[in-house]
Amino acid sequence: SGAMLSEVAAQVRSLLEKVSTKGTGGGVVIVACAGENDLGSGRALGSILESFERVLEACFTPLYPVEAVERRRPKGGKDDGMSSSFRRLVFLGPKFEPWLKDDPIMRKSYVKLSKAMRRACDRHERRDEVSYVDCLTMFCGKTAQVPGALLGGRAIPEDQYFHGDGLHLSEQGYAIWKEVVQEILEDAIMERK
Repeated sequence: SGAMLSEVAAQVRSLLEKVSTKGTGGGVVIVACAGENDLGSGRALGSILESFERVLEACFTPLYPVEAVERRRPKGGKDDGMSSSFRRLVFLGPKFEPWLKDDPIMRKSYVKLSKAMRRACDRHERRDEVSYVDCLTMFCGKTAQVPGALLGGRAIPEDQYFHGDGLHLSEQGYAIWKEVVQEILEDAIMERK
């Protein structure tokens, strides 16, 4: 069993606290995916979104008061990564998985969750530092482009991207995610230059 979104905010804060004690020099990038287990456990969409918004806040709320960060900033004015100034979130949204192909109700729930998460990211005050990746049909090959792919059940996840459990990504699936995340981060680095 994997993480629930209600657990992720605390995990993010813990990670940021650990990173802050080491100093990051150039900031922090958080790559996360969650929400599918919440749907699978029967949580209501509104409750899942509240947890997601807490995750967004955890990613960007400074660990220390601004004054404390200013005092700890090295001479020369460079940020030591402890403020929220140099954070980036890459959130990988829910993906259609092989076990969903015969469950149209759950597929629709995945679509609703993905759209709601994107809206939450687009509304967030630090939206320029959030990259929401729509993964719904990312692992569906050519069927991702057919009419009715999302709600008509025509986007069929390809087995090669998943382990035999039909839930977790295989090496090929993770390679696709890695490529997408790497491209986002390269673009973000170029923007900062």
